[in-house]
Amino acid sequence: MRSGRAITAALVALALAPGTWLRSDVPPKNDTAPIYVNALSVAQKTVGPFRIEGVWELVSDNDYAGGYSALTFLGEGQLLAGSDTGYRLAFRTPVPGEDSVIPAEAVGTLGGSNMLDKRDVDLEALTRDPRTGTIWSAFERTNSIQRYDSQMRPTGRVVPPAMIGWEANSGPETMARLPDGRSLVIAEGTNGWLSNSHDALLYMGDPVEGADAIRFTLASPYGYRPVDAAMLDERRVLILLRNFDPALPPDFTSAIAVGDVTEIAEGEEWSVEVIAQIEPPLPSDNLEGMAVAPGSDGVSEVWLIADDNFGAFQRTLLYKLSLPADF
Repeated sequence: MRSGRAITAALVALALAPGTWLRSDVPPKNDTAPIYVNALSVAQKTVGPFRIEGVWELVSDNDYAGGYSALTFLGEGQLLAGSDTGYRLAFRTPVPGEDSVIPAEAVGTLGGSNMLDKRDVDLEALTRDPRTGTIWSAFERTNSIQRYDSQMRPTGRVVPPAMIGWEANSGPETMARLPDGRSLVIAEGTNGWLSNSHDALLYMGDPVEGADAIRFTLASPYGYRPVDAAMLDERRVLILLRNFDPALPPDFTSAIAVGDVTEIAEGEEWSVEVIAQIEPPLPSDNLEGMAVAPGSDGVSEVWLIADDNFGAFQRTLLYKLSLPADF
């Protein structure tokens, strides 16, 4: 069984990999095509405590659109998505049930990254300070954190000593800035083949400035791995979890958990509670990015975006969920 799963996984990897077996003339990259945001019809109206406000699929011939592994709010109804190829997409939140178009000019590069080196552009998380507009990004291959000003100009980069030992392809996948200025960072990789324990850090301030950190572990539900997080309020954080079945086509399911950061302690295991699962018949794919913002009357807006891995079998899905004020 193990060898069969390995063969299946290899076939999936080949199917998702860009390029062809035979070399041919490489056509010029398309950087002028817009991104079409197509509303999907979804019969299910709730998932866990969330109301499903809208689901869209982002479609484009633009070679630099897609692969979104991170999401954060820019304020004033704008979202910022980041890809693991070093590109970003800033766009207005769509209206539920309506199609829209994002112009090609909304696609840009992440400053301070070597676009020719995959290790330097493997962005997996974005978080933002709404008061200053400062943005932080986490890069998985280099276990590094980059900081930008409100205009996306790089202002610092660090490889935190506490993250040096994290696996190169399973490093900082999840990052969230707390309202009090602390930062939560969680590794995607586990501490063993059958383990559900993930190394995690709670920085007492800005990690780029060398802030001290509490080391602990996150206990994720078995089969799921943390892929993003966003603060819900002063103490509660929502964590996006993903499960992957290496079938053909690949099968992804997701879950959202809630945790209390006041329960984090040095050297201890931190447990979170799953409150929603996103799986068929709901549109389901490789959901990797999550952003949370306050809505009207105390309702929280929760946005999710999928990483299509630039693969023919996958889609760039965008979800808008809402969480009631009394949650």
